[in-house]
Amino acid sequence: MSQLYKFFVSVTRPLKIYIIGFLGISLGRAVVVNVQARMIKNITDTVASSPSSQLAEHLYPLFTSFLCVGLSFITLFRIYDALIARFVPRQKELIMLTLTKRMLSHSASFYQKHFAGNLTNKMNDLTVQTPEIIKIITDHFATCTLTLILVFINMASVDIGFAYVLLIWLSIFMTGSLILLFCHTKYAYAAAEARSQVIGRVVDILMNISSIRLFGRSRHEHNLLKTATNEAASREQQRDYFFMKLHLFQGTSFWIFEAWCCWRLYKGLVAGTITPGGFILIFTLNLQILDQFWNLGKDVRNFWEKIGQMKQALKVIDSDSDVVQDPNSADLVVSNGTIQFNQVYFGYEHHEPLFCNKTVTIPGGQKVGLVGYSGSGKSTFINLILRLYDVQSGQILIDGHDISSVRKDSLYQSVAVIPQDCYLFNRSIMDNIRYGRLDATDAEIYESAQKAEIHDVIQSLPQGYQTMAGEKGMRLSGGQRQRVAIARAILKNAPIVLLDEATSNLDAITEERVQAALNALFHNKTVLIVAHRLATLQTADRLCVFDRGAIIQDGAHEELVKQDGLYRKLWNTQSNGMIMNHSPGSNDFSDDSESV
Repeated sequence: MSQLYKFFVSVTRPLKIYIIGFLGISLGRAVVVNVQARMIKNITDTVASSPSSQLAEHLYPLFTSFLCVGLSFITLFRIYDALIARFVPRQKELIMLTLTKRMLSHSASFYQKHFAGNLTNKMNDLTVQTPEIIKIITDHFATCTLTLILVFINMASVDIGFAYVLLIWLSIFMTGSLILLFCHTKYAYAAAEARSQVIGRVVDILMNISSIRLFGRSRHEHNLLKTATNEAASREQQRDYFFMKLHLFQGTSFWIFEAWCCWRLYKGLVAGTITPGGFILIFTLNLQILDQFWNLGKDVRNFWEKIGQMKQALKVIDSDSDVVQDPNSADLVVSNGTIQFNQVYFGYEHHEPLFCNKTVTIPGGQKVGLVGYSGSGKSTFINLILRLYDVQSGQILIDGHDISSVRKDSLYQSVAVIPQDCYLFNRSIMDNIRYGRLDATDAEIYESAQKAEIHDVIQSLPQGYQTMAGEKGMRLSGGQRQRVAIARAILKNAPIVLLDEATSNLDAITEERVQAALNALFHNKTVLIVAHRLATLQTADRLCVFDRGAIIQDGAHEELVKQDGLYRKLWNTQSNGMIMNHSPGSNDFSDDSESV
């Protein structure tokens, strides 16, 4: 619960003036409700005791005061509406910015464990439910509490016995309700988790609709979704049955309290200790209590449902990151671009270690090809340089700076990455290329696109550079997306360049042209290239041949192809320039599943 409390405080403190306003209105409403009840008592006693000739004279000021109090009640509601209209949008904005910042700090492994749709649903739960929780606490809970305090005072003015019994009933009511709620919070939590899984499953289906159709798996996906929805329905029924029991306890206890009040009022009227106005006051206050607690019962249910959803969401979103940045980290300044692995030990979760005490140095300005079967550690090597994962021991240094002790943003500013799977933002192509350098001019963007052999293609589109790329860039072909990513990297002009099958989706003619542009980009830069097509690596200064996390050969193409080793085997067994994607006894954890 402390995690949830800290989150509430962080997204509410900047807006505390509104919270004070809400509490002030709650106090005003509690006062109005009790004052109106007291005024009804006075009017009743005046009617019962005044002669008819003086009735109008006595009632006129009472009616005027009663109507003025009613007008103040309306005014309080309108002020409340005005505050809510300003508070909710501002808090939602603050929450979304806070959550997005947190999501951006998570490591690559975090996003491998959770559905994108599921995470989006959790962010939405926190954004929507937090203002609702604030409203329930400041509006309903606070108003109810303050109203009951004043009701206690009002009842005591008629007969102290009513106040004592009210206090006893409230103690039983609140203690029993809280015990039941705290003992059964798991139902709200489980229902929220099950519903979140359903939404995540639906998003997964929609994102893979093409595969579902091509494999004819509509019925299969429907059955999987049905299983998830059945589980969600079962969890929600368990939650609802609990609330039925809770409401039965609350309603029964209040009925007993009302029955006692009726008996005590009858005895007071018979004994003459209670006036007609006092009789009406007690009944009016009972109706107020009934109204308050009827609404409170619904609010408590909503409160715990929302708390369950929020706790479940925060458990995932605010979980500890695998890659932690020291807030006092310095910026990385790359002068030469030398990359060093110093006694690096690393393994993926639930897998055997891939790198054991790996030590290798890549001098600044060197162009290095990473070669090997899938699963041999090539993409992992790049991922570790990007600090998408942290090593278990050892160091990775860039120009002598441990990348674990520098700001991640400064690390990423020093590296240009062109991945195999290029996903674009659903923004204009111009914006996607400019993402490499936000202050770039249009002319610089055109130049980068020309070097990436994509300028003419973009110009041929109906809206040119303002054409929307679509979700993940799906309005463009794979080769077009890859060339946009290359143009973005060219524009960024970082001192270190990492490529993971960057030209795999290009035809031979376009690849030859793009390679010329990349060679210009590589000038005076440290370059690491992962490629199965060995022909693209012949001009590299150096080739590192990986096998199960170890670099078993290291040298230029002309040197390695003459040696009796894995590289020559790969070179001789290529088909159309591609490495066979199978290695007897190779690590089953394929590079193809590693994100760059």
